[in-house]
Amino acid sequence: MAGHSQGDGFYIFSTFRADAVLLSDDVHTSLCGGRKYDIYLLPFHFDRLKIAAAKVSGFQYPKAMLSPESFEQEIQKAIKLSDDEDRMQQPGSHVDAKQAVVRRGKISWWPSGHFDVVLTPVPPTFPSLVPTSLDTCSVPMWSAVLDDQPTETNLYTEIKTSHRTAYDRARESAGLNLKSTTEVLLYNASGEVIDGSITTVYFYRDNKWVTPQCGGLEGVTRRFALSTGLCSIASPAVRSDSLRDGETLWLSNAFRGFFAATLRTR
Repeated sequence: MAGHSQGDGFYIFSTFRADAVLLSDDVHTSLCGGRKYDIYLLPFHFDRLKIAAAKVSGFQYPKAMLSPESFEQEIQKAIKLSDDEDRMQQPGSHVDAKQAVVRRGKISWWPSGHFDVVLTPVPPTFPSLVPTSLDTCSVPMWSAVLDDQPTETNLYTEIKTSHRTAYDRARESAGLNLKSTTEVLLYNASGEVIDGSITTVYFYRDNKWVTPQCGGLEGVTRRFALSTGLCSIASPAVRSDSLRDGETLWLSNAFRGFFAATLRTR
């Protein structure tokens, strides 16, 4: 276990999508234990944060992390506050708070027990959030490239923390920014693909979809994909020298959902 203090700025976090369309999605409701949530895969975020905190010594538990119910209440409180701020900025507006509002959220948890939820309104999009198969035809809207050097796996590649040196370096090397529709794939010293810089990656190998397990993040959408049989663990590992220019792969994260990409050589 690694130890950190709030003084060094270290925290664990999870990024999520708040989208009213999820309230009427029966598949999503089933995945969430029969509960209707407008937060994408909410129980998976709760579990992810608890697992991450268990890997780092000295984390104090805030009230929000004592149960899935208190976790949801804290997020819903932040959503209501965001709604109220929107209405104050647009006096006279009578837009229903549940009407086609999409927000990108970030849950941060410091070792001291400080817990924070920040939301940002974003333009409505219609991603594939709960696909039943990755075999469906999808026109790749993104591209993916391989990193130009290997990454050493450690605690910071296994859990999502504020320590993002490896990912920041890979993205900078590939010339990516927040608006980029290209992902960079990280690999280890043995030439095994680890992860994407902001996504989980899925490859088609031996007539099935697989995802790496070589020290990368246990992402929310990755856990969903594995638990529902969308993919399996890559065995053997997907090697960087097996990637083919032009091949289609899938990417996913807890804001954008699932989307296809085309692999390109650099």
